[in-house]
Amino acid sequence: MNKVVRSFDQACERWRALYRAAAKQQELQNKIIRDASASAEDKRQAKRLRREAEAQLELLIESRNIMQSDFYSYRYFASEGFLPGYNFPRLPLSAYIPGRQSYRDEFLSRPRFLAISEFGPRAIIYHEGSRYLINKVIMPVGEDEVLTAAVKLCPKCGYLHPILDSSQGLDLCEYCQHPLDPPLRQLFRLQNVATKRRDRINCDEEERLRMGYEIKTGVRFAVHGSRPSFQTAILNGPDNESLATLTYGQAATLWRINLGWERRRNKNQIGFVLDTERGFWAKNEVAAEEDDPDPMSPKTTRVVPYVEDHRNCLLFKPAQPLDESQMASLQSVLKQAIQTCYQLEDNELATEPLPSR
Repeated sequence: MNKVVRSFDQACERWRALYRAAAKQQELQNKIIRDASASAEDKRQAKRLRREAEAQLELLIESRNIMQSDFYSYRYFASEGFLPGYNFPRLPLSAYIPGRQSYRDEFLSRPRFLAISEFGPRAIIYHEGSRYLINKVIMPVGEDEVLTAAVKLCPKCGYLHPILDSSQGLDLCEYCQHPLDPPLRQLFRLQNVATKRRDRINCDEEERLRMGYEIKTGVRFAVHGSRPSFQTAILNGPDNESLATLTYGQAATLWRINLGWERRRNKNQIGFVLDTERGFWAKNEVAAEEDDPDPMSPKTTRVVPYVEDHRNCLLFKPAQPLDESQMASLQSVLKQAIQTCYQLEDNELATEPLPSR
């Protein structure tokens, strides 16, 4: 009970961040509209962005149709984990969908591990018969520059090593002692996003969207004191031969990192170009021409989107090497067995091979 007030305050933070960002956008666009030196095109863009901000604000504070809203109190606080036991899915990241004609504006929400791909840069969302392009990140208010992180991932086991001052020279994996890959830098925590309607899409874009993104997963166990907190057990067969090593930790940190399109031309170039002033994602090289291009500012940088969450985590390492088909079969069987044993729903348990391919 001592943590209730703090937990409630933290649960409100996503709503606050969306409200602040929309209010700030409305304020900035008003300044441009009132600026006598602004061009007609700048004012036209500003009016469009102001309407978008005002629609977002209305969605966040409206009282009509509240039961159908993602911000209905019970649904929202259940999605943030503040009301356990309510039958609402956890929906931590949102995409703003502008309405068309008789349709109302709304926010779509997805679990963050799904959002890293479904709400990824320049991804296409199909919603109520229309196609929408993820073209913008709703930037947090009060941050003058984009905050980024850096990590090292173990190429053998997928263990995650955040690069802090004390770990700059870390060369060996803390979990398996294997040499680490070079660091991944300019990691940008994926925020809530906005969309615009998109009527045309060319065949190159269609193929790229079909193949999706290159996503890597990393795991790191919680640290108590100065040591990772996990338990390890050896699974033995009937003849006492070792079958597998199991490592379990509660509240482990899981990252999913979006390195770029799976079919990008230059595999050595990772990430996406982000307008750090206005939040727009730069158009990729195969995108179709747009009738209403985004008003990019000169302040851009290449970033690598990621999301993180905390989950109970079990690592299952077979004693004997297995090929990909055998690993896929084992992965499926283990998932089904655990779900059956503990009576879990399909969306309550996820399995994934490490390291990511």
